[in-house]
Amino acid sequence: MKVLQVVTRDEPGGVQVLTEMIAEGLTRRGHEIETIAMAGNLRRLASTILSRRHDALLSYQVAAGIFASALAFPAGIRLRATHLTAIPAAMRPHWRLLDRLWGQYGIHSTIIANSAATQLSIAAYPDSYRRRTFLIPHGVTPLPMPHNTNWRHHLGVPANTPLLVASGRLATQKNHAIAVAALPLLPGAHLAIAGDGELRDALVAQAIQLNVSDRLHLLGNLDRPSLAALLMSANIYLFPSTWESFGLAGVEAAMLGLPILAADLPVLREVLAPAATLGLAVFHASNGATQLAATAKAMLAQPASPQQRTASATAMQSRHGIEPMVEAYCRLLETLPPRAKR
Repeated sequence: MKVLQVVTRDEPGGVQVLTEMIAEGLTRRGHEIETIAMAGNLRRLASTILSRRHDALLSYQVAAGIFASALAFPAGIRLRATHLTAIPAAMRPHWRLLDRLWGQYGIHSTIIANSAATQLSIAAYPDSYRRRTFLIPHGVTPLPMPHNTNWRHHLGVPANTPLLVASGRLATQKNHAIAVAALPLLPGAHLAIAGDGELRDALVAQAIQLNVSDRLHLLGNLDRPSLAALLMSANIYLFPSTWESFGLAGVEAAMLGLPILAADLPVLREVLAPAATLGLAVFHASNGATQLAATAKAMLAQPASPQQRTASATAMQSRHGIEPMVEAYCRLLETLPPRAKR
């Protein structure tokens, strides 16, 4: 079966990882997958959809879903599945309205939530929207074995000095500013953030103002082996997001057995539950730098044992295996009526 994946932009992040995992998994099952980014490719995308070469559409991010389903509906593509990669409260009002209408009236044939918390976020939506919504838990491919980069040496952080690590876009949602705000309350600790974005200069200015610029390291986007090496060198992974639809970055870190200090969001309690049960995931108020710093101090004072870290990593990998997710997408494709298969 031929499947078209549509994203708003081709950029590093959780959506890019998800599309790559789904494409790899479906390709292994004999499907043909094509992925197109909407930004800069509107003419090509429209031509591709209207050519009716594809049996199914999987769209990610609300703008991509609105545009792609609007074309796929008259083109006769029967499966027009869009993903809730943002909770409704995080969508721009006009996109939220259009997404709600598209789902309510069937322009989206299917809406996919990748966590129970995200599915719950549309509880007040019309019944016709919610009936089209399905939960497909997000599978996660563990980060690869790290290469030999010695991040502590590279950053000038001694082995006995606390190193806190975060990752993700430097954007308001990821709330890295709270981690920078906590640094003055964590004397000597260093914070390394893997990722890039529009708030880079603001974070640098904040660190200068707080006199912690020598302990903040903004590393830009890293490839997956480099990210794994960075995480394995850290004492704690910080995940202070204001919202998430799943929380891929935190799950990847927990799959390595890293202690996690995360914002107290229902979705993060859901996806990090195996690590939390073993004491390897702890939660803080999403806007409390003081609480974040105090909790980090307590975690640093009582570090997890190697046995705890291994047990947590194993439990997280078992909970978030990729094969159940791929199976769910295969079953979704199998719902296409025979006349839709070309």
